[in-house]
Amino acid sequence: MARTCSTVFINKPRATVFAYVTAASHWSVWHPATVAVNGDVNRSAEVGDKIVEKIRFMGRHDLFTWVARERTFPERWVFDGTGASGAQAKITYTLSAQNQGTLFERELVYTMATPFIQFLDKLFLGRRMTAESEKGLERLKQTLEAMP
Repeated sequence: MARTCSTVFINKPRATVFAYVTAASHWSVWHPATVAVNGDVNRSAEVGDKIVEKIRFMGRHDLFTWVARERTFPERWVFDGTGASGAQAKITYTLSAQNQGTLFERELVYTMATPFIQFLDKLFLGRRMTAESEKGLERLKQTLEAMP
């Protein structure tokens, strides 16, 4: 099992950030791996909601089926999923009020589908995944802070 965690300060209230990041229709705007989403995507997801996400990572595509598992508005949202490839992941969003804004943390815990891919993850895929997550959080910050 591997883990990556990224944080960013967003100069917007927690409720605004929470509503935006938990509505999957916005994921392709800010997260580099998201190609498309289907399912319960046009509103802030509730526990039990399902989201199907087409991702692209390092030129490869996968289809993840996510289920929202925990929701504590506006501080925490947890969802987990399984890819068509057999990969498994759990993502936790934690939002803390800070300086009239929000400290947003995205934690990804995952297991690659095969021992060979797990080996590659330890060599270089994990670093690339962390870099994409950090890039995504910077995009999220820019997108939200540009909103009125």
